[in-house]
Amino acid sequence: MKSRSGFVSNSSTSSFIIAIRPDAEPCPTCGRKDLNLKSYFNEYSDDSITSYGADDAKKQIRDAYDPRDWEDDETIKQITTRRDDMLNMVEDILEHKSDWDIISCRVSHDNEMLTDVIYEMDSNGSAIIIEGKDD
Repeated sequence: MKSRSGFVSNSSTSSFIIAIRPDAEPCPTCGRKDLNLKSYFNEYSDDSITSYGADDAKKQIRDAYDPRDWEDDETIKQITTRRDDMLNMVEDILEHKSDWDIISCRVSHDNEMLTDVIYEMDSNGSAIIIEGKDD
């Protein structure tokens, strides 16, 4: 039997595809400004942005929700519907929020603060979670 000694980690992550509003001006009353997620990933986090842009996001969605990976008709229908909904969401963002950035990222389950920030940004309208799932 093989055993491992030393550092052992759980590599569980959550994957997100997120549309991010461009940097907004600080609130004139309190000076609060949303966290710049791209800067946070680049400067402060061991987590990573895995791709930038709508084309990469659409490819990632198509690859993750490929109906050819399934045999059951009902599952194929659900997968296809989910894929098409997300692709339509990306197209809608491109049409109506063309200055927003679309990123794909992985966040460690250990980084609860970043996950909370992503969900908070989604709830306050400074980001849109297109896809969020545990790996």
